[in-house]
Amino acid sequence: MEEYRIAIVTSSGRAIVSLLRYLSPLTSERIAMSLPLEGIVVNAGDAVYIPIDIEGNLEGVTNQLKSGEVGMNVERRMMIIALKDMKLGIRATRLGLVKEGLDVIAAAKTGEKVRIEKA
Repeated sequence: MEEYRIAIVTSSGRAIVSLLRYLSPLTSERIAMSLPLEGIVVNAGDAVYIPIDIEGNLEGVTNQLKSGEVGMNVERRMMIIALKDMKLGIRATRLGLVKEGLDVIAAAKTGEKVRIEKA
């Protein structure tokens, strides 16, 4: 399998994300095999952060994400979804891309509970 398709479900809808194994095979698989997950959104305007209880490995380290890219900071155990091109103040592993519903993720409010499940 080259990708895992997951859904991020918020109060305003559902977004589809492709976790691309070539970017982070170990972390992507851990997330996919641990579904469903829940987390609380932190919407910082340029990115949405979702803490998830997954241990990951720092694979293909980056300090920037483009709009629609999904990454993970393994030290803080949080998924990062870029709403615009941005430089990160932390190290992250690239996980994949939002295929549908970036607007749904952008509309999520800080403190909102989200569910991450198989698409």
